[in-house]
Amino acid sequence: MCGISGIYFFSKKSPSVETIKKIIDPISHRGPDGEGTFVEESCGLGHKRLAILDLSDLAAQPMVSFHGRYVIVYNGEIYNYAELREELKSRGYRFKSQSDTEVLLNYYEEFGSEGIKNLNGHFAFAIYDKKERTLTLVRDRFGVKPIYYYRDEEMFVFSSEIKGILPIVKAEINKSVIPEYFSFQNFFSTETPFKGIEIVSPGEYIQVHSEGVSKYRYHNLHFNGENSDIHIEDIDAALDKAVKRQINADVDVNIYLSGGIDSGLIGLYASKHRILNSFTIGFDLSQASGIELGFDERANAEKVSSLINSEQYEMVLKSGDMERCLDHLIYHIEEPRIGQCYPNYYAAKLASKFGKVVLSGVGGDELFAGYPWRYYHADRELTASEYKKSYFSYWQRLLNDEELKGCFPEPEMQSYRMRAKTVFSDLIDSCIHTPYDPSNNVNYSLEFETKTFLHGLLCVEDKISMAFGLETRAPFLDNEILSLAENMHISLKLHQDTGTEFKINENVPGLKKSLFYQQTKNGKIVLRHLMAKKLPPNFQIPAKQGFSAPDASWFKGKSIELIRSDLLTPNAKIWDYLDYRYTKSLIEEHFAEKRNRRLLLWSLLYFNRFLEIFKL
Repeated sequence: MCGISGIYFFSKKSPSVETIKKIIDPISHRGPDGEGTFVEESCGLGHKRLAILDLSDLAAQPMVSFHGRYVIVYNGEIYNYAELREELKSRGYRFKSQSDTEVLLNYYEEFGSEGIKNLNGHFAFAIYDKKERTLTLVRDRFGVKPIYYYRDEEMFVFSSEIKGILPIVKAEINKSVIPEYFSFQNFFSTETPFKGIEIVSPGEYIQVHSEGVSKYRYHNLHFNGENSDIHIEDIDAALDKAVKRQINADVDVNIYLSGGIDSGLIGLYASKHRILNSFTIGFDLSQASGIELGFDERANAEKVSSLINSEQYEMVLKSGDMERCLDHLIYHIEEPRIGQCYPNYYAAKLASKFGKVVLSGVGGDELFAGYPWRYYHADRELTASEYKKSYFSYWQRLLNDEELKGCFPEPEMQSYRMRAKTVFSDLIDSCIHTPYDPSNNVNYSLEFETKTFLHGLLCVEDKISMAFGLETRAPFLDNEILSLAENMHISLKLHQDTGTEFKINENVPGLKKSLFYQQTKNGKIVLRHLMAKKLPPNFQIPAKQGFSAPDASWFKGKSIELIRSDLLTPNAKIWDYLDYRYTKSLIEEHFAEKRNRRLLLWSLLYFNRFLEIFKL
């Protein structure tokens, strides 16, 4: 993985090498192993290299294609590059390096944008066509690798991270997306909190030319769930191939172990081919209570480690570790996204001490229905409007409609609040590919979550790992596995008894703590059966639970002083945008144990520091 930046002038103006260095240097952490620039006519490209395949200078970027027409800067991995290389050889291409970059570039030269759909990998790349004077930006179908851009009448600027754009584009707040974030703890649109800066959508490519910018979609997710003939053996073979593709590297490859099914399966396949180091984050639970007493998964991870014969490393987080990393974390993640992600920060920091590549089980939940308690909103008896309303209320992770009105009383912000609802509606409509069928509600939900929740996770994971010069690979997001997941009948993923069993929400006022410990074995059915086939008879496969620190307890304990100093003062930067008195009343609900507001507290802390760090 690497860092890429570039600029394209719509006029005949030419960028300087100094300008390219200005927009590539802020993302040097993404590529500590080398750098390069290219400038010709109206286009300039910059690259920071993290060497994974072919560590020699022959694989350096920017790279020029075999016939000299195209120039590429590329961040990612093409896992089927060996097959594509042989296809190109049969067409007369010769190769100087052993890199996937050279294969990708010449494959584009041979097939153009039509060849993008044949790429099996995780990538964001930019290719300049010297002949046509066009710039093409491409992002993989899940959005594992991000790419941001800004355009005005004079220029188009892009980068792997927003901070690569800010040296030549003044940082200004985009107020229109603030209610979107405080609705969903995420961004469902392509806009960011930085005015004028957007993210390329997953499965999309953008062509920039002298007349302007054109967008194209080369892949659409489509969960239809029609195929009942997919079997465990199909998943077994696909996962085996995916892991084998993704452990290919000229550096060490290691693994995150949570103790759950997804990372456990990846570890079982990977250990057949490589000796692994494994990494697990645990939590000091001495101040925890209720649901959070089960948040430390080290014991399960150690059992999996013994099965795959990995060298296991663990780190135990305590109350106070969040404060220590908060500013560095926010600087690197930039735009606020889902969840309390500081445990992932410490996991990446730990893993980076032992190598440049780490495998992750991310994606298994969204593709194979790992969160059954989410799908009771997909009741088969609902009409289309009822389903959308129910699902919208669920994904308002931070504030409901009434609370949004209280937090954003200004007329301008109220209009932006309504915009967030429109963004949601348009996106859920895109997941209903056929006339609405209530029996397909779970598939609609899975597709929506893959486009939104998973995308948010991937944006966070990329920024955190690359902050430490670490590449995270996700075998579940292989093209072949995606195809199986899209077509697999829902009965192979989810037990169909979710009507009442999972109507448990930890944020509902007055719930007894013993009720909202959401553990279940009703999701990822095919993966559970596959895991059972591969494990010793006495090995217990754990129930599903999310990866989280005991923040609900810590926010009422040692971290309370952080909240008071950052938020409980009317002079905090965040109160330029949210109503202080009303929002303060919501914070105090958490302290009084009337409602678990841990997600809101984290988001308020993050957003306040974000405004300060980026001077917005």
